Amino acid sequence: GHSEVTGNEAGDNGGGVDGIISTITISDNSKVTDNEAGIGSGGGVYAYEATLTISDHSEVTGNSAYHEGGGVCADDATLMTISGHSKVTGNQADEGGGVFLEDSTGTIEDSWVADNTADAGGGGVMPAGTTQLAVLGTTLKNNIRTDPDNPGPDDLGGTNPTCGSTCGAGSFGNCTFEAA
Repeated sequence: GHSEVTGNEAGDNGGGVDGIISTITISDNSKVTDNEAGIGSGGGVYAYEATLTISDHSEVTGNSAYHEGGGVCADDATLMTISGHSKVTGNQADEGGGVFLEDSTGTIEDSWVADNTADAGGGGVMPAGTTQLAVLGTTLKNNIRTDPDNPGPDDLGGTNPTCGSTCGAGSFGNCTFEAA
């Protein structure tokens, strides 16, 4: 059923949820909000060598991390899926304000990644290392990079994702890609 993980703080990784070699399911209108990873990654959710599913109108909102993945950090062979009209919004980190993936596999489908902020890059989504990312039917909007040397709109940073059959300026396959 519906769950809420709100207002928590971790000294290191996983302000709201910290899953290592595990299965994490956030579904059924659940919310992970206003959590903080103090000196670590994954302000809302941190997944390491895990299977992470965020679905069914769930929200990861208003979380922050000192390092990577203000909303979600999928690390080291994690299989991540965000789908079903879920939202990753209003999160902040150094890299990957909304979602950060490193050496993992991810799908973001029929969802929203909006209004997230990263200092160094990947305001919305930041795939890094050997990550393979598919973004399908998803709105990427108003995500920004605040780096003083290179500030501006930054919905998608890092390694190029696979986004359906066509990729052109301003769009990723059948995704909506809107600059701030």
